[in-house]
Amino acid sequence: MSSKIEKWTKRRTPAEVFKLLQKSGVKAAMVEDMKDLFADPQLKYRKFWAPTYHPEVEKVHAEGPPSSFPERLLESTGRLP
Repeated sequence: MSSKIEKWTKRRTPAEVFKLLQKSGVKAAMVEDMKDLFADPQLKYRKFWAPTYHPEVEKVHAEGPPSSFPERLLESTGRLP
C-alpha cells in the first residue's frame, strides 16, 4: 500500500495532493517548510512575520504579535469608572 501511495503522490505537488484528498472527503493537510510559510498568502495578509534584529545574523523574521487592534481602539477615552 505504501508503494502505491508513494507512486501516486510523487507525480503531484503537495498542494495538488491536499486538494484532491480534501475534495474526496479525506481529512488531510500539507506539511509546509519555512519557505512555504513565508510565501503563505494568509500569513502575509495578516502580517504574521515581523522583521526583527538579531545581533549575530542581523535582520530575521519572527512570529509577530498574536493579534492587532486598530489605532482608535487603543486611544484613551478618559478615566475608567
